[in-house]
Amino acid sequence: MSEVPNQQPVDHKVEAPTSADHKIAQLEKEVESLRSNLQEPGKESFIKSNSSLFISIIAITTSIAFSLYGIFKENRIEDEQQIKAIQITKEERIKKIEELTISLSELYERYAKLSSEPNIDESTINSYLTYNKLIYINKIIALIDGFNDDLPPALFSLIGYELKQQEQNKKALDFFYLELKNAKTAIAKINAYRDLALAYGVNNSENYNPDSSYHYRKLSIQFSDRIYGEQKFSYKGYSYYQWASNEFYNGNTTLAKSLADSAKNQYALMQDNNNQKNYYLKLLSRLLESENRKYLNKVFVNLSGEWNTPGTSKTKAHVHFYQNATVWMCSLELYDSEKISTNFTGTLISTTDRYMTFSLQGMKKLSDREFVSGSSAILRVSRINNYDNQLDVTLNDLYSNPLLFRIYKK
Repeated sequence: MSEVPNQQPVDHKVEAPTSADHKIAQLEKEVESLRSNLQEPGKESFIKSNSSLFISIIAITTSIAFSLYGIFKENRIEDEQQIKAIQITKEERIKKIEELTISLSELYERYAKLSSEPNIDESTINSYLTYNKLIYINKIIALIDGFNDDLPPALFSLIGYELKQQEQNKKALDFFYLELKNAKTAIAKINAYRDLALAYGVNNSENYNPDSSYHYRKLSIQFSDRIYGEQKFSYKGYSYYQWASNEFYNGNTTLAKSLADSAKNQYALMQDNNNQKNYYLKLLSRLLESENRKYLNKVFVNLSGEWNTPGTSKTKAHVHFYQNATVWMCSLELYDSEKISTNFTGTLISTTDRYMTFSLQGMKKLSDREFVSGSSAILRVSRINNYDNQLDVTLNDLYSNPLLFRIYKK
């Protein structure tokens, strides 16, 4: 969407009535005759003898002046009426934009109520929401044409996000720039910088430009210093939070975690009784938990299945990783002379970038005649760099020394 050029004042070309043209032509003829005669000798006697001519010229001149004034006055009234009509149209458009914005909010409320109803097809109500949103957004876009400088920046942000959700990314970017153009305060500019950073920062988007995204991310953080009080920390923290979320999405986990730490440090500067602090910390916690689950799911896609020690290993083990509902499980069997000597089962209790730890319980053979049921152990699994089909395992239990072995995926 191109910016609306500055409108230049309309140049009204006024055509005088035929009677005025006739009078002007007659005046020019009389003046030319007068000019010629005045250049000749005896001009004084000429003036005296032609006084009626001078009276006639003055009368014609006065008549033309009043005619032109009447034309000018009519045009001025017409211009004032046009300006008034434009202002009325502008006020009506702004009123309609406000009504459509309210209708859009009500649409979201209806969608939330419908989605919570039992036996409602989610795809149907999503289609309903998308279709009606586009109707409202396109109506708003049509109404704001020509009035871009007189509308709040939040409206352009709203339109940009709705267009972005419909994958109209280039058009959305235009509205984010209009948001920045209309932003007058530091907070409004910060919001516009965040929107532009996100528009440029998604790596599967046609607008993807990491340099531009970085530029606007830094501006959103720098402009936070122009805000006073604790609000500065919340805005700066949220800018870091959004940046971290974007980097998690793009797969830049290390950078994302560093940015999340920066957000947490900003929130820590706020008073404990500040409700915004608690809200933003919960938001950050949910982001990290969500990314951790995504990471686990990615890891366990390769981890799930059956693993065994190689035939040359002194330890004979069979390990099975699997998912039970939302919980990741592990079963371990150790063999002695082809017979099961240990049989443990347990759940995942912790994970890091390299290690996964399971708490196990089950049966363990102490001797040929003695077994212990309800025995417990801790199993730690570590990934081997650049090898998706190999794991190092450490087993610790109460009745023996730590057991170390390597397993391979079947």
